[in-house]
Amino acid sequence: DEVDTPKVVKKSRGKHVQDWLMQNFNTWPVVNDEAAQHGIVHRLDVNTSGALLCSKTYLGYLLAQLQFVARRVQKYYVCVCAGHFPPQRRLLLDPLLEST
Repeated sequence: DEVDTPKVVKKSRGKHVQDWLMQNFNTWPVVNDEAAQHGIVHRLDVNTSGALLCSKTYLGYLLAQLQFVARRVQKYYVCVCAGHFPPQRRLLLDPLLEST
């Protein structure tokens, strides 16, 4: 069902995701529910921008969460750097570290 399909929306840098969703998508039932993470299926940090996966309905949220838990979702990250780097591609296999 199209209504239950999670949506990809563009989040601006520096905004808190929950506040931004409630401001821009408050007609989606799950967005106002903190217990359901405001419908957020996959989130970005506050200092980043880009695609954000969120649900319009509770059913869409639960189905999308199930896909993540079952490891059926593949995520690819691109790192944009300034400066000089050799032209060949490099693959990062180490886990990303969280700053504390």
